[in-house]
Amino acid sequence: MYKGLSMFNNLHNDFQSILGDIPPKLLLQHPPADLALTSPANAGLVNRSNMCYLNSVLQCLKTPLFIEYLNTIVAGSKVRSCSPRSTPATAAPTTLASLTLDCLKSLSTSASPISTKAILRHIISTNNSQHFSSQRSTSQHDAQELLLLLLDILDNEFAACCSSLVNYECPFLGKILNTIECQSCGHKRTNSNDFCTLTLNPSPSISQSIENYMRSETVQGIECRSCWRKHHSERVQNSIKELSEFDTGGLTSTINALRTISSSLEKVSPSSSSPLPPVTLSIDPPSLSTSLPRPPCTSFPSVSSPPPLLCLHLHRPPSVPSSSSPFVSFLQNIRVSNHVYILESFVEHLGRDGQGHYVTYKKEGGRWKIMSDEYVREVEVEEVEGRKAFLLVYRRGAIM
Repeated sequence: MYKGLSMFNNLHNDFQSILGDIPPKLLLQHPPADLALTSPANAGLVNRSNMCYLNSVLQCLKTPLFIEYLNTIVAGSKVRSCSPRSTPATAAPTTLASLTLDCLKSLSTSASPISTKAILRHIISTNNSQHFSSQRSTSQHDAQELLLLLLDILDNEFAACCSSLVNYECPFLGKILNTIECQSCGHKRTNSNDFCTLTLNPSPSISQSIENYMRSETVQGIECRSCWRKHHSERVQNSIKELSEFDTGGLTSTINALRTISSSLEKVSPSSSSPLPPVTLSIDPPSLSTSLPRPPCTSFPSVSSPPPLLCLHLHRPPSVPSSSSPFVSFLQNIRVSNHVYILESFVEHLGRDGQGHYVTYKKEGGRWKIMSDEYVREVEVEEVEGRKAFLLVYRRGAIM
C-alpha cells in the first residue's frame, strides 16, 4: 500500500515537472490516479527530457505493417553492405530504421521501459535541426512534425538501399488526385500529390471532416491554357476572314500607278538632286498576347491511392487549450475511396500549446490501452470515447 502511494507521488511529481502550471484538475484527470498502481500490460517508453511527443508517435507506429516496412529497409541495408561495390560509407547500417525497429520490437518483449534518446539524436543529427532539442517540445504540432520528419528520413534510407530491389512503399504513403475544371471553357486537368498525413479541420465526426476536405471549391488565379488557345484561335480565324474579303484589285492598281509615276519622273529629270523617296508598304499582323487568362476554376480533390495506414491530423488552433477545443467523434469506422478504415490508435495533447503532455490510446487484442511514456494500462471504451484526438492512425480494411 505504502509502496503504491510512493509510486503515485513520484508519478505526480514527474507529470508536474512536465505540465508546469496546468490546473490540478487536469493533472488528476490524466493520467488516472490508479495508473501507477496498475502493473504495465507491456513496456512503455522512458521520458527524461520532455520526449513525450516522440514516445506517443512511436507507440502509434507499432503496427505489423510499419514493422514490415522497417524490416525491409534493414534487410536492404544488409544486402547493400554485402555488395562488391560497397564502401565504408555505403556499408553503414540504416541507423534510424534499425533503431526504430529495435524499439518497436522491444515494446512487446521488454519488461522495463525503453529509452528513445538514440532515435531522437539520430533524427536531429540527420536533419541538422535543433527544433526538438533546443526547446520544450510540448507544442501540439510537434508530434505531427516529428512524425513527418521521421517518415522522410526513413524514405531516404529506403531509396538509398531498397528502391531498386523491391517494389514496396511506406505504408503511410498515399496519393491525392486533384481535378481542376475551368468554369469558363470546361477544360479539365489533373495533378497528383503524395501524402503521409491528411490535415483536417475539426467537425462533429471524422467522416464529416473527410467529406469537407474532399468537397469541391472555387479557386482563383489559375492559368487556363485552353482558354488562351480558344481566344487566339478565334482572333486568327477573324483575321483570315478579313483578308479573304479584302479588295486586292484596288491595291494592285494603286501600286502600279505609283510605279508609272516614279518611272516617268526619272526620265524627265534623271539627275535630280531630290529623287522621289521610296514608298514602303508595311502590313504587320496583330500581335498575340502571351499572357494566359485566369478564369475561376473548380477544384475536386480525391484519394486516388488509399494507403494501408491512414494518418489523419486534426488541426486544432495552438492558442486554444485542449479543454476548450471542439470534440470530434472518431471511434467509428470511416470510408475513404471505397475502402473501410479501422481506428488503430490516436494521440491526445493535454494542456496548452508549448505547455502540455502527449498520451497515446491504442487498441491491442480488442482492448484499449492508454500509454503515457513508461506507464501503460488498459482502459474502458467509455473513457476512450471522450478523448480529444488530434493525430489518428487507421488501418485499411475491406473494399466497399
